[in-house]
Amino acid sequence: MKQYNLINFIIQSSKNDKGIVFINKSEDIFVSYRDLYQRSLGILYYLQKQGLNPKDELVFQLEDVEEFISVFWACLLGGFIPVPVTIGNNDEHKRKLIRIWNTLKSPYLITNLKTNNSLQEFIEKDKLCNEYIFKNRVIFIEEVTDHNEGDIFLSDENTIAFIQFSSGSTGNPKGVTITHKNLLSNIQAIINASSASPNQSTLNWMPLTHDMGLIGGHLVPLIAGMNQYQLPTSRFIRRPSLWIKKANEYKINHLASPNFGFKFFLEYFKENEAQNWDLSYIKLIFNGAEPISDKLCNEFLNKLAPYGLKPNVMFPVYGMAEASLAVTFPKLGEGLKIISVNRNKLSIGSEIQEIPIDQKDSVSFVDEGSPVQDCEVRICNEKDTLLNDGVIGEIQIRGKNVTSGYYNDDEATEKVFTKDGWLRTGDVGFFRNNRLIVTGRLKDILFINGQNYYPHDIERIVESIEGVEVEQVVACGIFNFEKQEDELIVFLRYRKNLKLFLPIAQSVKKNILNQIGLEVKEVLPIKSIPKTTSGKVQRFLLVEDYQNERFKDISNEVKNLELDINDYEINFVPPSTEVEKKLVNIFSEVLNISQLGIHDKLFNLGANSLKIIIINSKIYDDFGIEVPLTLLFENINIENLAHFIEGYDLKNQNAFAACKEQTNLAPVLPSQQRLFVMEQMEGVGNSNNIAYAFTLNGEVETGLLEEAFNKLMLNHEVLRTTFELYEDSLKQIIHTPSFINVKVMNCKEEDVQTYINEFNTPFTLSELPLWRVGLIKINPKKHILVLIFHHLIMDGSSLIKVMEEVFQYIETGTINDPDVQFKDYCIWREKKENEGKFQSQKDYWCNIFKDEIPVLELPTDFPRPLVQSFTGDYLRKNINNKLTKKLKTLAKEKSATLYMILLSAYYVLLSKYSDQEDIVIGSTYAGRTNPKLLNTIGMMINTLPIRFRVEKNSEYSVLLEGIKDLTISAFSNQDFFVEDLIESLRIQSDLRRNPLFSTVFIMQNMNVPKINNNQIKIEPFDLVGNTSKVDLTIEVMEKNDYLTIGLEYCTELFNRDTIERMASHYVEILNCIVDSPNTLISDIQLLTNQERDQLLQQFNSTLPGPKIERTVIEEFINQVRLRPHQTALICDEVKISYKELDEWTTDLAMSLKERGVGKENIVGIIADRGVSRIVAILSVWKAGGAYVPIDPEYPEERIRYILEDSQPLVVLTDKELPTSLIKPDKSMGINERVR
Repeated sequence: MKQYNLINFIIQSSKNDKGIVFINKSEDIFVSYRDLYQRSLGILYYLQKQGLNPKDELVFQLEDVEEFISVFWACLLGGFIPVPVTIGNNDEHKRKLIRIWNTLKSPYLITNLKTNNSLQEFIEKDKLCNEYIFKNRVIFIEEVTDHNEGDIFLSDENTIAFIQFSSGSTGNPKGVTITHKNLLSNIQAIINASSASPNQSTLNWMPLTHDMGLIGGHLVPLIAGMNQYQLPTSRFIRRPSLWIKKANEYKINHLASPNFGFKFFLEYFKENEAQNWDLSYIKLIFNGAEPISDKLCNEFLNKLAPYGLKPNVMFPVYGMAEASLAVTFPKLGEGLKIISVNRNKLSIGSEIQEIPIDQKDSVSFVDEGSPVQDCEVRICNEKDTLLNDGVIGEIQIRGKNVTSGYYNDDEATEKVFTKDGWLRTGDVGFFRNNRLIVTGRLKDILFINGQNYYPHDIERIVESIEGVEVEQVVACGIFNFEKQEDELIVFLRYRKNLKLFLPIAQSVKKNILNQIGLEVKEVLPIKSIPKTTSGKVQRFLLVEDYQNERFKDISNEVKNLELDINDYEINFVPPSTEVEKKLVNIFSEVLNISQLGIHDKLFNLGANSLKIIIINSKIYDDFGIEVPLTLLFENINIENLAHFIEGYDLKNQNAFAACKEQTNLAPVLPSQQRLFVMEQMEGVGNSNNIAYAFTLNGEVETGLLEEAFNKLMLNHEVLRTTFELYEDSLKQIIHTPSFINVKVMNCKEEDVQTYINEFNTPFTLSELPLWRVGLIKINPKKHILVLIFHHLIMDGSSLIKVMEEVFQYIETGTINDPDVQFKDYCIWREKKENEGKFQSQKDYWCNIFKDEIPVLELPTDFPRPLVQSFTGDYLRKNINNKLTKKLKTLAKEKSATLYMILLSAYYVLLSKYSDQEDIVIGSTYAGRTNPKLLNTIGMMINTLPIRFRVEKNSEYSVLLEGIKDLTISAFSNQDFFVEDLIESLRIQSDLRRNPLFSTVFIMQNMNVPKINNNQIKIEPFDLVGNTSKVDLTIEVMEKNDYLTIGLEYCTELFNRDTIERMASHYVEILNCIVDSPNTLISDIQLLTNQERDQLLQQFNSTLPGPKIERTVIEEFINQVRLRPHQTALICDEVKISYKELDEWTTDLAMSLKERGVGKENIVGIIADRGVSRIVAILSVWKAGGAYVPIDPEYPEERIRYILEDSQPLVVLTDKELPTSLIKPDKSMGINERVR
């Protein structure tokens, strides 16, 4: 390659028909090298007009791949120095950007408006400098035009092509200076070694800010005359299978990825996506940028072998930014070569000892080939003395491709080069038959007990342990200054239950001790592993965080858990009697705990109300005894419960006896009666429907699914029930089995919610069925199952049973008959009520509400409607894992359920919002107090009115004790329906609100049913509701290891931002009570840190406001000048550019001036919200006047009053106003313009 100038090659490439395919979200777009060259010349012209000269630095903060490449070539053509930097999407990246900026001489920044604003906010927040450091040095990509061609600067071979800043795996970034000569020498070597030719193609997902992405993924194929395909990194991260899918689609020959890319792909790969793949076109896959795992490589190759991927395509390489890109390559087509050596012979200066791979102390490495053309490699000791083949030492390089040093950093440059001109790579390895084997990083080596240990070797040992995944381990040496040696800390990426982590941690310590004789100080779970954009682990960040005690909390938590387990083992008392053994089995099954002692208490084991009912049901099945729920809620242990059962007189057992009658008419429950009455109210719509949706991943047989739902209808009478007035009373009518259709719909994923809303229409209560099933097909492997029920026949507990039985039928072809039909339960309950069996419960509730019933008065954003509105919206907010753990710990310490803790916090929130103490909250109870009812489908839920007085001067822990007593009492009296209570109390009807309570609290303990179908994976699909049964409902759901708060609110009363603040304040209360459970209620603060800062600093600031240099109109005119043809306004289907908007408002302003409008003259505006109103406002300001907005929806009297009071000189309107309201000579149409 004689020409050492990249410019010649873009010009040469522009003469062929090759180019780049940009794989975008909507469609793949081909841009020829010719079009790229022309576009880059146009950008060059714009940059030169902005004042950039040759050798000026331009820092890239560009995410769009096409923009990045075009600007990069504009820099090369103009002699500017491009500085690609990872987009500042997080604080660490932004700090890195600022450190790089301060390294450069006089840089410019090219970015978009959004990124620029984010950077400015970060700088102001982080107080990194007193003013915006990029001021007057920013070029916005949105403003770049390419209508003219810039002047090309003729670079020579020593001209800097770009500066590649290190990815930051070892600390502060250093700028590697890469010249045209460096690049072209290395690119030619890569082309020769990989046999790249114009009839081949490449696909790149690596970021262009990394050398593998920019040089290997873009420059190499361009100079080789190949077609290249660019997949944005963000798209790969979101959908890694797209990488190989596109490789199959476009018959790609060359791919590249570091280790983590292969791992990431395998995690998300599904075989059903690859049915028709043909990967035989792939010739090689470059694998570099981080230590290469032969295990992972083989897993990847084996997984894709059925689709034609050859075993010899893996191409392990060694390279670095200081070498432009490539240092050593293997021979094409030879595949992976593995060498196994004794791990105890890997110190600097030691001769390696090859041993069988299955022998103890063996560790394997991947052979990374021989030096590429124009690059030399040698192995040296600490004194830079050359070592022989097979001896471990530092890898050093020199050649045409090797940088001359670090940009503006003489000190770092001096350190990296030896006296005889070789560059120290910082990597360690050895030569074997002129082939390089890299064993690790010099800085990462641990020195313990006088011996060197490699982190990668330790990590591979850990990865072999069951429960540990590849690439999810980081071993670090933390220096102990007292011992003067490193201590080994192992970090594991782990997000599951911490109790399950302890056995893994113990295995890690045991395996490392047994295999290499090292003691592990700590094994710590972390949520994520810090990595560079190329996938290199940033060990130094973990070391810094550990030294700064940022892992102190999780470390203490692990240690305390270990102590608890040790104490538990000491005090553990196993079951001895048969009753105790049976109870242990029941508790273990329901609570999913492997080891239980007879002194373990129910709440301390994580029991909630639903699990207590299930435990009671299983006790009934095994012993024929119905244990009073109050006894279980007293946090009883197994020993005491066994004593109760052993002393129970079975003759007194008053078990539920189903009243099985052969009738198609049955009474209804009071809750059903209320729903029926609500259904007759105007505007109720579908608010009494309950909608559920589940994502089904896998193949779904629609016919079998339909068959299962029809079998379900046959088994459960309630699913073929209608409701009618019969002899002046409401009855449920059971019909003979009919047929339920599964409606199949096809739509895009983004349209699912719209389809569900359209599917969720009201029911007619006298017509079958009162439920419907829909199946939305996204693709052959993904469906959304939609279930819509009228609340009269279904509740949440029943839904779980529905799903379990449907999939039981799909798997086995059978469904178990229920013990009790819902109709029979209703008949039984009516009889018991007539016999006065619920009188004691009625007395309990009437006593609770014997005094005046409080009405909750929350501050609302809008006046309460005269008739209760059911229009609503839904908001979700997550409670993080850390707070969730603290809440569960508090519940355990206080012998309470999580429900009690969360409900108590809600009382505190409502008390502070309303400034009331006596508060009633509705809270749902399952209504299945009898074990025989657990398999019954129907609407059995009862919303109980929990009345509690929040004493503001009492401690939270006292409040919690009161809540515990109250909820246990309520649970014991849940068979008396709230509708009967309302009738008994003779509460006067109020059409504006719900009787007794206007807010509801729900703790959702129900999990997604466990489906044993290997073909289908079921997940809940979050629906967005548009109704609200009361003013405000708060629902807390437990999902894995965190909680989610859902708030359903009436939009006729509250704005969304009000509910968002309320949710944040609720979380603040939870944080307060877990940290200080003995704090006074009056001392619990609602304000978040952000609100507190805003209140104390911003609102009370005595600093002068920002200096106003230009008016709004001047700012608008400036935007017209900058972007005349860009869209300024969008309203419905109407789009108006800045230029059009300027012309329209100027014409209208001139018309206003002709009417006498000038400084401080008032103009009325009567126009709908939209384009007309914006045009009117700008026109008035351009004319120098002031405007009075008047809503056209106001009553005529209100409009007349405003006009008379303000006396406008003229009224702008897009309406035909009556002459009685405004005289024709005083009105002017907004569309009127001077011709």
